[in-house]
Amino acid sequence: MNRKKFSPLLMSMFAVSLVTGCLPRDSIEDVSLIQIVGYDVAKDDEIRGTVVVPHFSRMEQGKGVEEETLTSTAHSTKQIHTKLQSKAARPITIGTLKVALYSAELAEKGIGSVIDSMARDPRIGRNIYLAITEGNTKEILDAGISKNETTGKFISGLIEQNAATNFPRTNLHEFLYTHFGKGMDGYLPYLKLNDRDELALDGIAFFNDGKFVYKAPYEKSYTFTLLKENFKEATQEIEFEKRYIVVESIGSNVKYIFNGDKDNPAFTIKITMTGIINDAPTLALELTPPVIKKMEKTIEKYNEKEAEEMIKKFQEHKIDPLGLGSIIDNRVRNLDFKKWKEEQYPEMPIKVDLKMKILEVGTTS
Repeated sequence: MNRKKFSPLLMSMFAVSLVTGCLPRDSIEDVSLIQIVGYDVAKDDEIRGTVVVPHFSRMEQGKGVEEETLTSTAHSTKQIHTKLQSKAARPITIGTLKVALYSAELAEKGIGSVIDSMARDPRIGRNIYLAITEGNTKEILDAGISKNETTGKFISGLIEQNAATNFPRTNLHEFLYTHFGKGMDGYLPYLKLNDRDELALDGIAFFNDGKFVYKAPYEKSYTFTLLKENFKEATQEIEFEKRYIVVESIGSNVKYIFNGDKDNPAFTIKITMTGIINDAPTLALELTPPVIKKMEKTIEKYNEKEAEEMIKKFQEHKIDPLGLGSIIDNRVRNLDFKKWKEEQYPEMPIKVDLKMKILEVGTTS
């Protein structure tokens, strides 16, 4: 009996056809793709979860974005998801989740367990955005804040495009790292809905052991970003000679230098910046080298003052979003973190040393 031999290529193609034939072929019209979820405080120590379900089939008919919200309450996020399934006309899938929102009221009680549950779910990517909201998340998700795209895509875009300039980068992975790491505290974007149902970034929410304890206004986000990470693009308006100039940063670098010892710790934060003056319409001065040098000194002093004031706020609230405790833990042995956080950190000297170099000058009049 003759047996025909199959080539390796044909065998591979046959195997692939078997595998792909077993995969589910559900289209987006057959499932409820969840891009955003919100969590609020409910009665009897329960959590209220709200999801937004976009109707893609209606969008394809040229009717714009149509969405509906589904809400349930339970003691755990897993149970909320189970209850939401009972209300949905199609199976709910969270593999497309882009954003998770938490009300400030819930965050003040602590979101550690909620975040931990999300981190253990293999269907959820580590690059999704988290944010805190003023007021209930359900009000935001019910508001229909975007008419041209889904709510999840709009809010993720809002956070992402700000993180490219004046706002610090953060997502689920980075928040988990700071939440579970030693000697550091997490932070998240803070969102607010105004009377015209317009959603905007309103500041940065800072955490201590998973609890929201302090909010810095949006105007201070540039300062925190300067302290926290290196960045290439950012703009800042600064008063100079009783007028205002716009400074465009095109590069910054930050280094933490540990001074002192285990019993008497201290830090110097060195920041170097390069940038341009891209707008000075009210400045009635010829921008000679001496004037530019004076601008650099003004920018340096202003940002040093803003940075040191922000650090004082961190120390008052006993939060360490810069991760200075982690640096000390790597330098000294047997660090007593309780003593460090409660006694040493609030009183520790932290000096900011910033150097600014203006490379060119743009529009003036």
